Amino acid sequence: MKEATMTNIREKLANARELCPGMSRDFYILTDYMSKKTNDELVPMEMFTLSVCVQNDIQTGRNGLEGELPEELAQRRNFVLYEIQWIPQLVDAIADEEFATEFRMHWKECIGTVPPKRVDTKAVETDTEYPAYVKAAIDWWANAIVSPKFDNGEALPALFAFLMAGAAKEYTPAEIKTFKEALARGIQYEMSKYGRCNLSVDYHPCRVLARAGNLIGVNDMIGYPCKTDMYVSEEKVSVRAGYGAPVEVIWQA
Repeated sequence: MKEATMTNIREKLANARELCPGMSRDFYILTDYMSKKTNDELVPMEMFTLSVCVQNDIQTGRNGLEGELPEELAQRRNFVLYEIQWIPQLVDAIADEEFATEFRMHWKECIGTVPPKRVDTKAVETDTEYPAYVKAAIDWWANAIVSPKFDNGEALPALFAFLMAGAAKEYTPAEIKTFKEALARGIQYEMSKYGRCNLSVDYHPCRVLARAGNLIGVNDMIGYPCKTDMYVSEEKVSVRAGYGAPVEVIWQA
């Protein structure tokens, strides 16, 4: 029986922002590095081995046996290390189902935990058509709860990251729809009252996020990206995701 194979891996990893959208900036630093470390054709076990080798590079601060890590990765390596936990979700997005299933099997056997599969949150349509700024906000947060990032400015043990991934909740499209619609209602209420809306997570979510998340069982402690702030207005939507992270404009009129 022929083993599952994935081809064009370098290109797929380099294009992870488009093929697996909604992940953190550190995750894409990771995929950029992986794209330069891999062969262009791998079987699932080889893809798992690539993940382990990359993790070792980041832990030791060395590019293989010799050489330095890329500058951006070297500066962010403790936070990039945390993002390795989500590699199975990346493989789900860039490989066929047979390859992804076998890869998850190897990951589970060797790591002990495996993250839930991602829902294509943008494909989940709501019953109401919302203004563009509301849609940008609810799409961003729907992605954020599927693969929550814990960045409080401190390096975290890799084991903690993998345990967090194993404890993450897998959401159905119906649950994502419920979350997006409830969050949209909360944003619109804030907009009507104040002309703007701030959505934030320190270690726990703000009231508007918590009300939407409680409807589908989002864990208040590990279900949201910590140290994250979003500002919503009719002119733009901006996000600072993680401790000390730069402000990113995700939508502008």
